[in-house]
Amino acid sequence: MKEAKTKISKFFIIFLLPLILKSSTIIEGRVGSETGEFLEGANVFLEGTLDGASSDRDGNFRFTTEETGKHNLQVRMIGYGAFRKEVFLEGKTIKIEARLKEETLKGEGVIVRASSFSTGEESGVTLTPLEVVMTPGAAADICWAIKSFPGVQQVEEGAGLFVRGGEVTETKFLLDGANVYHPYRYESPTGGFFGTFSPFLLKGTYFSSGGFGAEYGNALSGIMSMESLDLPSERVISLGVGLANLSAGGAVPLRDNLGINFSGNQSNTKPLFDFNNVEDDFTEYPFSYDLNLNLAWSYSEKGRAKIFFFKEKDNVGVSLQDPTWGGNYYGTETSDLYNLLIDHALSDNTFFKFNLSRTDFEKETEITAGGEDIIDLNETDEINQAKFLLEKKTFMFLKFGGSLEQRKSYFEGFVPSEEDTLDPSVPSNYYDREYMSYISSAFLEETSFFPYNLSLTSGIRFDRDSKSAKNALDPRFSLSWNAADEITLSFAAGIFHQFYQPWRYDTFYGNPELDPMEARHYIISGTWENDAGMIRLEGYYKDYEKLMKENDTLNYVSSGFGYAKGVDFFVKKSSEKIEGRIAYSYLESKREWQDYPGLFPPDFDITHNFSAILNFTPVTFFQLGAKYMYATGKPFTPVGGDFRSARLPSYWMLDLSASYLYSFFDNNLTVFYFAVNNVTNRNNILGYHNGDINEPIESSYGRLYYFGVSFQM
Repeated sequence: MKEAKTKISKFFIIFLLPLILKSSTIIEGRVGSETGEFLEGANVFLEGTLDGASSDRDGNFRFTTEETGKHNLQVRMIGYGAFRKEVFLEGKTIKIEARLKEETLKGEGVIVRASSFSTGEESGVTLTPLEVVMTPGAAADICWAIKSFPGVQQVEEGAGLFVRGGEVTETKFLLDGANVYHPYRYESPTGGFFGTFSPFLLKGTYFSSGGFGAEYGNALSGIMSMESLDLPSERVISLGVGLANLSAGGAVPLRDNLGINFSGNQSNTKPLFDFNNVEDDFTEYPFSYDLNLNLAWSYSEKGRAKIFFFKEKDNVGVSLQDPTWGGNYYGTETSDLYNLLIDHALSDNTFFKFNLSRTDFEKETEITAGGEDIIDLNETDEINQAKFLLEKKTFMFLKFGGSLEQRKSYFEGFVPSEEDTLDPSVPSNYYDREYMSYISSAFLEETSFFPYNLSLTSGIRFDRDSKSAKNALDPRFSLSWNAADEITLSFAAGIFHQFYQPWRYDTFYGNPELDPMEARHYIISGTWENDAGMIRLEGYYKDYEKLMKENDTLNYVSSGFGYAKGVDFFVKKSSEKIEGRIAYSYLESKREWQDYPGLFPPDFDITHNFSAILNFTPVTFFQLGAKYMYATGKPFTPVGGDFRSARLPSYWMLDLSASYLYSFFDNNLTVFYFAVNNVTNRNNILGYHNGDINEPIESSYGRLYYFGVSFQM
């Protein structure tokens, strides 16, 4: 199986042009007191809409809106009287100078969550959408770009997010509030080779590597929350052609209050491998396509709705060359996502959000050896979810919400009687089983601002799983202190639970008495940030309990435990021509779980992770990029050696990229791009067959060239 996982290569690069070119009204300005002092943390918003921002350390704010005509702009902050001004929105930039009168207590609140990064365009972010697609070696994939952050370990050559000593399934993905149950393409036990969603479909992403608020549940380690595009303000059509992909998309306003965003992508890796003379064992080259339609409707001045539809299919065939047996792997996957999202302003400061979603996933896996099936399994998953969120923004922020999620799973076919093995000598079991469970959730979270630049976010979350009849109660809090200009200190702690998939409670294969897995997070963070860059240093400790451990009588029990501790360091700096970032993580992780005979490091205990990214713009419209990544080799058990007593050789890679932007006519933007992955032709070792160092599992490619063009009008 490990060899099969290494056969899919990074194969397409695309650019997020629709997000760059859209026009809308920009509202920007500065908030200050009557005495001339700039105010940070003021809440700036358009009355009766969901559009707004918070002022930064220098009192500056900036946001965009698709609204038109006359609206009232409000600025509110604890300890000061409200500022109100009528504005006329007509697609131009509006500048506002707001002076607030001090009334009682001066409270300069600032919210900084430990371990959180976002990829939106708002103030204080660490990675913009354009930087996602311009990250060298990331193949314009959000998951690959997130892996350049600290706290995400390089375990395999893929997009799987292993966060701070957590297993890949401990990071939860959301799109417009909907649970994305299968977030990767070409799925594998370590995640997948790409994220499911293209940046073309998204306007922003929130990523947290720990200590996230009570709004997010059923996840032990991380959160990836994505937002789809809003109502388009102008017509845009884009086309893309690359060495391994074709793409088309666009945004079309149908009326002033109605519009659609759409896209289609096809990926075929055969031209890429042929061009690069890659020696491969594909019996069927990796192939995928996806289709998306996003209908946005502003049904009133106070509300808007979005209907998001997404369909994706991928397949691959690989010849497996195990030293003791030979065989073939074939896999195909199909994913569908339907989501209805409604945002409505109940009053000037109270907002309601509701979404109703459905996910369908089908996977067919076949592995043969010696003319016989080792695995021949069909898997079907269905997720139905209803979710709501009520948010009130005044001198404090209050959130309340809940959800009901139905999970259905169906398995039919043959699999080995032992997990994580493809040995033909292991007998197979036949499965024909269907499972269903409900997870109900509710949470309450409140953020208050205090003197001396302090803010406190506290919350509690309740979850219940019907299949196991087990409950989870998770208290969490985060304290932030703006200690000085541009310096923020924060501390976060909380309890996090995660339920198993329904089939894990099967009496034949699992245990109906399994408790939800539990992790306790403790995080301390210091951040220095201004318009030119950011420096962040964080230390953390995670205490794991109730992990699944093999048992001869009950299959599995909840007696496993472990810990993860480490330090993350992140630097981002930008100037007129140069933008760079450096991320370093130190991690120590050990677990006694699954079949481990004691407390030992798992595969994702990667001691040192380092990445450095540099983008250089020597002249307008031309950019060069470079990324260097290094990671300690993962632990393994050598032949004749002690359990988990050795490590693979260190993993490292250097990637380069270049892009040129050109306009052939008015309203046209054309991007020509070229990339070289693994410039030094490094042959990284990803594992050993059965722990034998004489039988390495190597990277499926060396130096890899890629090029293409994206055209928009």
